[in-house]
Amino acid sequence: MARNTICGIDEKVIKWQNCINYSGDLVGVKKLDLQSNHIKEIKHLDNFITLKKLDLSHNQIDTIKGLNNLVNLTYICLSNNQIYQIEGLDNLVNLKDLYLSKNRIEKIEGLNNLVNLKELSLGGNHIKKIKGLDNLVNLKELNLGENRIIKIKGLDKLINLKKLNLG
Repeated sequence: MARNTICGIDEKVIKWQNCINYSGDLVGVKKLDLQSNHIKEIKHLDNFITLKKLDLSHNQIDTIKGLNNLVNLTYICLSNNQIYQIEGLDNLVNLKDLYLSKNRIEKIEGLNNLVNLKELSLGGNHIKKIKGLDNLVNLKELNLGENRIIKIKGLDKLINLKKLNLG
């Protein structure tokens, strides 16, 4: 199997693909696109401290870890993976957009520190109850569609919520 290497950098955006090796300067990288790379584990991102956007969608990740140093992240997409638990996001207090759709998540948890979150997508999981959202007072958009939710409750603290998908 070919080794994943950086294909190219354009204005501090990295697209990781099976291409040529890149040995340039990674300091100041703002966006990292690692979607569809058969990644099973999040690792080797500690030095991307200026990173604002991270896309790890369409991989094989089952555990959220290795993101503690990425405190400047405002956007992360982990959709279409095999994640079963929301964890490892405590330090990402600047996060505004979090996409965890189409995983194996059964419970909403691990989001208490994400008070700046404006958009949260958890559609297409195995969630049965709406809870664990009380601290997300800045949340404007919430996608819980295609889950196993029977009762609609646990949304009363989301005073800024403008868009809700439960379908």
